[in-house]
Amino acid sequence: MLERIKNGLGWRYQQFVEPTIDLYGDIPSFVKYQYQLKTKVLKHKAVYIYANRRNIGDYISHLGVREITGIQGGELYCSKGGHKDLLAYLERCREKGVVALIGGGGLFQPAFELFWNSLLASKVEFALIGVGVNQMAGRPLLPRELLSKVVQRAESIHVRDNFTLEYLQTLNEAEITLGVCPSVNFINRSTHGQKCDSTNTLLHVVHPSDLRMSGVSVERLRENLRQFCKEEGFCYRESDNMGTNVTKAIKDIRSAALVVSSRLHGCIMSYASNTPFVPLYCDKKTEYFVDSHTDKKGYEAVQFQDMKFTRGVLKKELTEISSYSNVQGVLQRKIKENYDFGESLRAKFF
Repeated sequence: MLERIKNGLGWRYQQFVEPTIDLYGDIPSFVKYQYQLKTKVLKHKAVYIYANRRNIGDYISHLGVREITGIQGGELYCSKGGHKDLLAYLERCREKGVVALIGGGGLFQPAFELFWNSLLASKVEFALIGVGVNQMAGRPLLPRELLSKVVQRAESIHVRDNFTLEYLQTLNEAEITLGVCPSVNFINRSTHGQKCDSTNTLLHVVHPSDLRMSGVSVERLRENLRQFCKEEGFCYRESDNMGTNVTKAIKDIRSAALVVSSRLHGCIMSYASNTPFVPLYCDKKTEYFVDSHTDKKGYEAVQFQDMKFTRGVLKKELTEISSYSNVQGVLQRKIKENYDFGESLRAKFF
């Protein structure tokens, strides 16, 4: 009951309050953002644009973009709540020759149509970094004509999966490169040399709204995972990957014995941390990531409403963990490819 009330209030905030009054996660985040608008955005040659820092996946992707480019710059949010500030600074960025480095969030959705139109109208130079297309019933993409204009105008494009690469190439003949999500670079660098003891925890990274849109009972899924933990002696923990505490989110992933995730960045963070994970598909973007960068098998989330199926998959995953050295070899190659793109971007713009 409490979970339903929480989700109901959260949905109403997102629909009716957030578009005009967005605290970006909490009051300190709001104050920090407003302060850096005044002190950083126009004082560097680059500005970073992403959804906002309320969602761990969006924010850690942005931190990854900063990591691979190595360029100083302020931030602009492109969510609806931040549009007034965005408009105020885009024109001034163009006048000062500031380049926009865009990445961090599923930005090719109709919710960001106003942002893309404003960006194109501003004539600010921009690059797209670590962006990705998502296909999901009930959530359309940007209009093809608008997305084609975005691709045509972008000075550089670096995407996070094969489907996005192929889809954008059908819109325009622009040169597009493929890389793993930049958040992998940030996680790898920020945790280098740090030990993290594994706990006997199954971490469930859940996307309640997308699960329900795909016909999954979140309560039944949760119940089955808890039952498995009870049978096998694991501690069940759950996260929706929302908030601003990236350090805690990474630590939770790294310390888990197994992650079961219906969120894209629950899977990406596990991959970057070499934590065993089971991808649950309730949209296409997670499937695109898994198919592009791993040899893992993912599952439709609805299948995990069956306890026997759930038990079989999780037991198999725990007994077939990939070799650390093999995974790390592939991971380091992909990390280098992202840094190479960042180097080419610096040479082009800065």
